[in-house]
Amino acid sequence: MNVTITPERMTDTPISPLLCGNFIEYGYGVQTEPMSAELLFNRSFEIIPPYTYQNNCWFGLYDPELWKIPEMRAKSCATDWSKFDWYHPGYEHNAWFAAPAPTKKTPISTESDYLCATTPYRKMKLSYENGGVHGRTHLLIESMEKNKPCGLAQRGKWIRKGVKYIIEGWVKRISGDGEIRFSLVPEGEWDNPVIEFRTIVEGSDFVKLHFEGESPYTGWCTFVMWLEREGKVACDAFSLFEGDAIGYWRKDVIETVRDKLKPSVIRWPGGCFASFYNFRYGIGPRDERKPVPSYYWGGLADNDAGSIEFASFCEAVGAESMVCVNMFHPKKEHYNENNYIIPTTLDNKLVFLPRKENENERNFAFYKEDFANTEFTDEKEGLRHVKEWVEYLNGSVDTPFGKKRAEDGHPEPFGIKFFELENEVYRWFKPTEYAEACVKYADAIKSVDPNAKVGIVSYSTMSENLREILDICGTHVDFLADRNGEEYNLKYQLGIMREFNRTHSNKLFYINPEWIPFVLEKTTDAYNMTTENQTYWFSKWIYAMNIFREMMMWQREGSDVKFICFNNLANTHAQNTMETPPDKVYLSAAGKAMGFMAQTQASFPLVLEGFEPGLYQAIQAQAAWDKDEKRLVLYGYNLTDSEQEIVFSTEKVGKFSKASVRVISAPDVDSMNRQERDDVFVDAFEDECAEDHYRMVLPPLSFTETVLDK
Repeated sequence: MNVTITPERMTDTPISPLLCGNFIEYGYGVQTEPMSAELLFNRSFEIIPPYTYQNNCWFGLYDPELWKIPEMRAKSCATDWSKFDWYHPGYEHNAWFAAPAPTKKTPISTESDYLCATTPYRKMKLSYENGGVHGRTHLLIESMEKNKPCGLAQRGKWIRKGVKYIIEGWVKRISGDGEIRFSLVPEGEWDNPVIEFRTIVEGSDFVKLHFEGESPYTGWCTFVMWLEREGKVACDAFSLFEGDAIGYWRKDVIETVRDKLKPSVIRWPGGCFASFYNFRYGIGPRDERKPVPSYYWGGLADNDAGSIEFASFCEAVGAESMVCVNMFHPKKEHYNENNYIIPTTLDNKLVFLPRKENENERNFAFYKEDFANTEFTDEKEGLRHVKEWVEYLNGSVDTPFGKKRAEDGHPEPFGIKFFELENEVYRWFKPTEYAEACVKYADAIKSVDPNAKVGIVSYSTMSENLREILDICGTHVDFLADRNGEEYNLKYQLGIMREFNRTHSNKLFYINPEWIPFVLEKTTDAYNMTTENQTYWFSKWIYAMNIFREMMMWQREGSDVKFICFNNLANTHAQNTMETPPDKVYLSAAGKAMGFMAQTQASFPLVLEGFEPGLYQAIQAQAAWDKDEKRLVLYGYNLTDSEQEIVFSTEKVGKFSKASVRVISAPDVDSMNRQERDDVFVDAFEDECAEDHYRMVLPPLSFTETVLDK
């Protein structure tokens, strides 16, 4: 291919420096938990709801044929995720178990309470009990052994030599006496603790215990609380926390996101999760927050990660925050009840069937109140909710919720700029109804922070009625939040937006808050799954190659496209940029692509003679000035399985002598990065540039960036 670079710009504005963003959704795909420095699963000893139908559906974890048979639905979902090629130990749901006992992985089952209540080696019993200091339930450990220690344990803790670990927990002595020991032991070595603390607990109330110790050992451990002899002890709100954490988050996670992914903006806390989120449950001390069933995706939202944790994460990695706001609506009350797998209904309670191996142990219920959401139905309460949330995030310490934020450990306002009004609003709102609600919510947000930028959903039915929506709320908002990645749709929405901007003083911009660059050439069904193991193509190199060509498309529109939030950041069953198993953080194929594009110097895209840009070409060329208009940034995209060549003529834009090249590639379209092997390669080298042209050689299945300098 031969192309000529012209001095004509494709847009009047530069590529937005915020273009490469990302997205964290709480409760979606076990995303946040493995990123945190908290090492215990279900640390508050709650009954964990099953995942919902749409969760298992979206991630390909269910058998579609079994799902058609109502009585088989509880057995239709995968219980062993280790068979999937995206699996790593961060996805494990480690049960609490009676110790000593053989340690093993816990099946992820709709019938599981994630509690192994007995052990063949001791006379003891574990049981969930109502009440406690945190959440709805706590755990009771009862030892019937007079002289043998009995333990409450959880496996799967990766411990690093030289790192301090913080152990905390609320404990109440009910009967008996003797020491209580907290230990970290190498898996299977019950009598060989690497960290251990001993204490005596007396009295009739819960007492909070706190211990700190440095590990002399690197490896997999089991966390254990031992009772030395006969008695009963109640436990609640335990914690095993890494002492080198950055705030709430693992140090290696923060460093990887900050130094390799470099996202410009991060959207949180959802997504679909945001539509049923009450920020008040995620503020205050962790042990005083309210764990609740995650209404949309299933599982438990323990709310250990709340507003301060998410906003601080963004600060730590150098990204702006975009908060997705919950807009209350009457239709939310019963929206999701049918998506839970509830095998039995009894006495107005929604309950699970007993576990077959121990019929009498499963005696706790979820009540119908957990599956209805009257708290999110009243618009006036929704407006009060959003004003308090913005005040908590951005208000001064002189405001009630700004003062609360300061009491929670962050005196300075976060100064969050971007607020998106809901997610997938077609579920609740008609287009004009949504537009009218947006006026109220946008005004409420800006009454607290006049500098806030507020965006409206512009996809699905809202896209079809976009002009009418803007007629109602356009002067109250600042951006469109669209989810479609097709070029024809981008042109359509930008056309309406630019038409609005020509006749109004406030200038709108465009974002994509939840970008999924679907594979275009190679799909096996509507969700881009493979038929062999129902794992998404999202983890494969073909998906990363789609990122490059869609990023070039966004760039060609200049700063009218402000940012794109890739869906998702981490640990979403391959739909991510990063995996965070306990012992190693690594980028997915998509993550390497996003990190590559986040470091580009391209700023002003230029028209090429000899190539008409478009999304679907297998071989593509693009050129742009850098921000100082001194260097040329050239792209070469090759989706074919053979080497290709692009000759860029530079005679119309100047003479260049130096060429710095970066190439990213993989052996085939199915390549991916795993914990044990990295199949995506990045190469960087210096090259020669002729006086009037540059010859770019494109390896198979690759993306190349060359920076020409004088």
